[in-house]
Amino acid sequence: MIDINRIRSNPKEIEKALLKRMDSISFDELLKWDEEKRTVGIKRDELKNTRNVISKQIPIDKKAGKDVTEDIVKMKELGNEILELDNQYNELEEKITEFLSVLPNIPDEDVVGGGKENNK
Repeated sequence: MIDINRIRSNPKEIEKALLKRMDSISFDELLKWDEEKRTVGIKRDELKNTRNVISKQIPIDKKAGKDVTEDIVKMKELGNEILELDNQYNELEEKITEFLSVLPNIPDEDVVGGGKENNK
């Protein structure tokens, strides 16, 4: 399977190479999914960090006698948002993996395009 980082850094070059083995190929949709996945992953990680900070603060506030009801409600909301983002992330990951799994390997530069009839 072709590494997504390689496609991300040189999509036109990879497309050109794969056209030796395929009729048509476009990475536009794949790159859109990849960008969306990375954005969702960053947001999810930020929310997890916020949740961790709040969860560490709750026992301290509780011990000090402060009301932590609002923090607990916020934790539940964050948990639901994180779960939703996890689902989006996994769905995008599945689409990307499915797309990449059907691509052939990149042929060597000296390979002639076309089918077996073009072999030398």
